[in-house]
Amino acid sequence: MHLCGKERGQVLAFVGFMVKTMGVIFIDRSRKRDVTRVNEILSKSLNRYQGIILFPEGTTSGGEELLSFRPSLLDYPATEEIPVYYSTINYRTAEEKGDTSANKSVCFYGARDPFHKHVLKLAKNRRIDCKIRFCSEPVQCGDRKELAQKLHSKMSRIFEPTS
Repeated sequence: MHLCGKERGQVLAFVGFMVKTMGVIFIDRSRKRDVTRVNEILSKSLNRYQGIILFPEGTTSGGEELLSFRPSLLDYPATEEIPVYYSTINYRTAEEKGDTSANKSVCFYGARDPFHKHVLKLAKNRRIDCKIRFCSEPVQCGDRKELAQKLHSKMSRIFEPTS
C-alpha cells in the first residue's frame, strides 16, 4: 500500500491529534536544558487524580534490551520523594503466520522508515500481543541517580525482550 501526499498528511494529522489529546510531552534531545522544561511540566501535571507515565530510557528501541535510564528524567519524583510504580512492556506478533517481527513492526525507533510507513507496517500484522508486567512494590528515593539505578535493577527482573 502506498499513501499519496494528501493521505499521508491525513494519517499524520490524526496521529498528531491523538498524541496531543493524550497529553504526551516530548523532549528535544538535542537540547540538554529541555529536561528542565519537561520536569516543570511534570511537577504541574501530577496530582491525586492525574498520574504520569514516564519512559526513563529517554529514547526508543526495538525492545531487545532494557537501555540505561536518564536520571534527569526522574528529578521530580526524586526531589519530592514520590513513590514510583514501574512496569515493562513486551510485544509479540504472529511471525509463524507471516507477520513482521514486533521489533521491526511494532517498535518505532531509529530512522529506518518515516512514521506513516511504520504505521502501515504495523497495520499489516495479523496479530499483536502486548504484555505489560507491573511491579508489586514502588521504588522511592530522594536521589535521582540512585532512583534510576533502583528502578533499572527492579525492571530488569521483570523485563522480557521483544522478539
